[in-house]
Amino acid sequence: MKRVRRDNLAGDIQLERQIVTGMILSQYFLREATKTYKGDSLSLPFAKIVAGWCTQYYGEFKDAPRQHIQDIYRRNKDELPEDSAAVIEEFLFSLSEEFKKQEAAFNSDYVLKNTDEYFRLRALTSARDKLDRAIISSKIEEGEAVISGFHRATRPIAVGVDPFRDFQYVEDAFNADERELLFSFPGDLGRLLGPFYRSWFGMVVGAQGRGKTWWLLEAAMRALLKRLNVLFVSMEMTEKQMIRRMYHWITGLPNKRWAGEILFPKFDCLWNQDGSCDMQGRAWSGRLLGKGKELPSFEEAEQVGYKICVACRGEDAYTPSVWYKKKVFKELDIQEGIEKAEDLAKYLLRGARLKLVTVPAGLISVKDIRVMLENYEHYQNWMPDIVITDYSDKMAPDNKFEKEYRHRLNDISAAHKALALDKNILVLTASQTSIGRDEDRDIDSGGFAEDIRKKGEIDIGWSLNQTAMEKRRGIMRVKTMKQRHDDYSTLDSCIVLQQLKLGKPYLDSCINRGF
Repeated sequence: MKRVRRDNLAGDIQLERQIVTGMILSQYFLREATKTYKGDSLSLPFAKIVAGWCTQYYGEFKDAPRQHIQDIYRRNKDELPEDSAAVIEEFLFSLSEEFKKQEAAFNSDYVLKNTDEYFRLRALTSARDKLDRAIISSKIEEGEAVISGFHRATRPIAVGVDPFRDFQYVEDAFNADERELLFSFPGDLGRLLGPFYRSWFGMVVGAQGRGKTWWLLEAAMRALLKRLNVLFVSMEMTEKQMIRRMYHWITGLPNKRWAGEILFPKFDCLWNQDGSCDMQGRAWSGRLLGKGKELPSFEEAEQVGYKICVACRGEDAYTPSVWYKKKVFKELDIQEGIEKAEDLAKYLLRGARLKLVTVPAGLISVKDIRVMLENYEHYQNWMPDIVITDYSDKMAPDNKFEKEYRHRLNDISAAHKALALDKNILVLTASQTSIGRDEDRDIDSGGFAEDIRKKGEIDIGWSLNQTAMEKRRGIMRVKTMKQRHDDYSTLDSCIVLQQLKLGKPYLDSCINRGF
């Protein structure tokens, strides 16, 4: 474990803070940590005190204290040394926003792995100190007792599990999804792709210019709004360009060039438009479309009382069509954008952070990102829940001696998957497709550029499909290319409405049933 400083026998401050944080926030983490925790497993006085409160609470209630730790502190603070009370109060104040996060926002399994190694190191250090004192004092029996009495500080690992008797493991199996779930896309798109979990490696695939960066940004912002930490590594765009996109996303306002009237797409039903629907609850009783008749403008339709219908949306009878209503949007004002970002950080993000790193293509590898993560964790006490690279085809391989391009791409994908597993985080990236930009055919499950082996590494992959006319109309068709952990169909697709002039790759979505 690289972060444990072997020359500092007083302990690792950042890691001990993480351990105590886990004991406060996560029932699963506290339960597992208490299997090896002893009084000398931690060195910081405040950490020992708070850990003692947590283990006592768990022994009584079989749960983590979470926000109740503040009540425990208030009951005990008068009995604490003044310096310890001040440190604990400051520590708990720093966690006040963490109490409102979902448990998945704390990376239990990754911190547990580090905790096991740290407790083992602390046990060895304590035994060494006792043995040194015995040797210096010539207390042979005492030294031998230290050696014979040493027990390896590690959690018991079952050799084989009986699923009909070892019910703790059964509960863990069913609770793992809730503990590891991070975020989902909204609407029908979320139902098509499903949720995203820790330790997964995901990839969005599309032709050049299809909007892969927009989709990675959409994932980053959706995760951030779930109060998850995100590291976004861009090799496609500059820092200024990415920041502008983010501010268009959070405000929904265009730049100066597109300010004014913008067409805003909305779903409707084709059978509502042509008058062939006879279902109860239909929003419109007339007929807009007929043989050889073009669809009128939204304004013209409104004049005759036309109403969009979504009464049976989601059912087989619903055949989606798209309306375009003109709306007037003012230019994004940077001061208003900053105010919106401040409100977002204060009221919604609750301490979650997005870190944006921009580097030229070909100059950074997954190994470099690992070093970056170690530095964040050690010096800033910050760990991302999601790492996004834009995009893997433009990264340097960890094996810089590999010359053949397709092998390099496979090595890079394998390194992404290894990072997800090792850090217990979600890793997302994008990749080019073997289908050309102007081809009308959709990207199928084998449409990876250069090397199909990339598909073997991913847990979830989805493709972006769009004709030139659909691009003009703000329509994207998303298909699942792979889902390792659930049933899926490569025939299903989801229509996504977007308006990139407003920084919105996602406005609404509808499962495609004959559009």
